[in-house]
Amino acid sequence: MMKRIGKYNVLKVKAVTPFSKIYKCHDPDLGEDVAVKVFDISPEECDPEKRYGAEEWRGRFLRGAKVQAAFDHPHIIAVNEISSLEDGTPYFVMPYMSANLVHEIGEDTIDPEAIKKLPKRLHPRSVEPGRAVSILCQLLEALDALHQRRVVHRDVKPGNILLERPGGEHMKLCDFGMVKTPKWKHSRSGVWIGTYDYLSPEQLKSAKTVDSRADVFSVGVLAYRMLTGKIPMGAFQTPHEIKPEIPLPLSQLVMAAMAPEKGRRPRNAGKLLARLTRIKETVPLTKQDASRRRKEQTVKALGLYRKIFPEMRSLGVIKWNGLGVLRLVYNCIMAFGAAQTPANIPQGPNSDMAQAYYILGNVLMKRGDQATAAICYKRAAGLAPNHAEARRAMLELGA
Repeated sequence: MMKRIGKYNVLKVKAVTPFSKIYKCHDPDLGEDVAVKVFDISPEECDPEKRYGAEEWRGRFLRGAKVQAAFDHPHIIAVNEISSLEDGTPYFVMPYMSANLVHEIGEDTIDPEAIKKLPKRLHPRSVEPGRAVSILCQLLEALDALHQRRVVHRDVKPGNILLERPGGEHMKLCDFGMVKTPKWKHSRSGVWIGTYDYLSPEQLKSAKTVDSRADVFSVGVLAYRMLTGKIPMGAFQTPHEIKPEIPLPLSQLVMAAMAPEKGRRPRNAGKLLARLTRIKETVPLTKQDASRRRKEQTVKALGLYRKIFPEMRSLGVIKWNGLGVLRLVYNCIMAFGAAQTPANIPQGPNSDMAQAYYILGNVLMKRGDQATAAICYKRAAGLAPNHAEARRAMLELGA
């Protein structure tokens, strides 16, 4: 193993692909770890009769690095440097991310004997629908940036979805070695490139003529794989048929992305993202997201009720002290965390405070204190005139 690549100290080989080796290295100037991808093609890929020769792949390696470097996007891995070894072998440098989606969903295999031979951490498995949607939204944002410039990635797959750590919240798209750009004229007709299980029917026939809908198809396969733990092959069931807990609108959108005829798919990543965003609310939160939301709501509620209770006590409408007030605050915070601010109320400081007053009114109603509840409902309606629930409660109380 090399000890240095340029100025970078090599720590270990991180991954080996048919076209490259990726090293985890240390940047002595910045004092941080980086990933260095070095062109290193395997002999099987060097047959120009089948696809392309070594020089062609070398050119594609460099071109992919330059295309990748042209994007400044939160969900596309950056390229910090492009250079070459003393013998002319090209390499490029990226921020180091310790994991990819394979760490979360395992290897793509359906062979029971092959699965037995894999370490348990690489057994194929699914993720929660909420987790799948989170990754898909970020991926589609990245692909939308490509498609707006008429760039097609052509190799969307789990190994190219990088994570800062296993289970990490943020993803970045990598490996632009197969990209199709508007000005690239060196593709051959009738040749497919990419990762077989994720390729659209038209890309399997000829990668030269594909457009953004080929990436849409690959995203559909990736979504199916994340949701079901399986690669769609042959006559396959929908995600909802395999797992009824997967919302039907999400299942239908995944199947639309994988339509065999490209004309029936969403036209590009932006269109697919728009449709996914519209149905996002039908997808349950992951356990991690639900826990984070509860914590955020609790912190928000504490801040709101710290403002409300002194005011209410100064008006003399809340007279309890000690445990009585603590129980009241606790009940309000729990209710606030579980409630959703009505969608028709513009988001902002007033809407949060209005919702806090409304919930306090509900808690007081349960205690039988209608007079104080009426004051709370009036405050809620005053802060957010569109708060229909608060106004309805006022009418019921004759306030």
